[in-house]
Amino acid sequence: MIFDPISGGGIGSQYIDDVVKKLKTNKVDLDLHTTKDVGDAKEVTEEIKEDEFDVVAVMGGDGTINEVINGLLPSKIPIVIIPSGVANVFANEVGIPINPLKACEAIYKGNLYEVDIGRIDDSYFLSLASIGFDSYVLKTTPPSLKRKYGKLAYIYTGLKTVFSYKSTPIYVEFKDGDIIKKKKCYFMVISNVSIYGSPYVKMTPKASVTDGLLDVCLFKKENFINYFRYFLGAIFRIHTQFPDVEYFQTEKLYVESRKPIMVETDGDVWGELPITVSILNKGLKILLPK
Repeated sequence: MIFDPISGGGIGSQYIDDVVKKLKTNKVDLDLHTTKDVGDAKEVTEEIKEDEFDVVAVMGGDGTINEVINGLLPSKIPIVIIPSGVANVFANEVGIPINPLKACEAIYKGNLYEVDIGRIDDSYFLSLASIGFDSYVLKTTPPSLKRKYGKLAYIYTGLKTVFSYKSTPIYVEFKDGDIIKKKKCYFMVISNVSIYGSPYVKMTPKASVTDGLLDVCLFKKENFINYFRYFLGAIFRIHTQFPDVEYFQTEKLYVESRKPIMVETDGDVWGELPITVSILNKGLKILLPK
């Protein structure tokens, strides 16, 4: 088990002893590793051999899960997610209990599934990637604020920066059948899941973790008025009806810009454009609670 004591403002620290006790009571032979810094979870899982463990559990937030997946793949060892982060996007998407004591039961009595996973160049993401204003907000939100206030920290930073943010055009290229299509936007979400940050916001409502497709939502206008309109539209689940929003599904796409733009994956800054994004159908084995 990889445990991140910082995720979600340290909420996991309230549960970790009880989780370990519950697993040992149910005859789980457990090796616990507590992370100490960013990148630690990835480094530890990179060293795991295929026949060394039956399951790799991760108790943390979306960023910690992302690290574990990037360290573990292409291994076929199944993972178990015990959510203790700020957003817990994938857990909410597939119905994993947010209570760690319930979620950990998947280790010894869960059902095995294979789910899709996104790929950017040579790295992976489980839930989504986004490019534009929200990745800028993510980058400029102080970690201390995030740990203390959770999702409210992003809202605060977003409201603080929306008027000064300088939009840059994003250029998207993908294949639709035999036709290569090119699009321009100012903000985009590439997702393997339907929800975006909160279970109440369905940015890519048709997304499924088992359909072998990426769901892509392009927002084609800039400035703060449109960003508020898009956000409100997503809350009320009507944004895909806007004439300046385009929604499509694809297996692969290429994204670039003329000026540097940050890319966010699973709640953490990944890097900058350009990127090639694809989907690995049933690329990850996961145990989910019954």
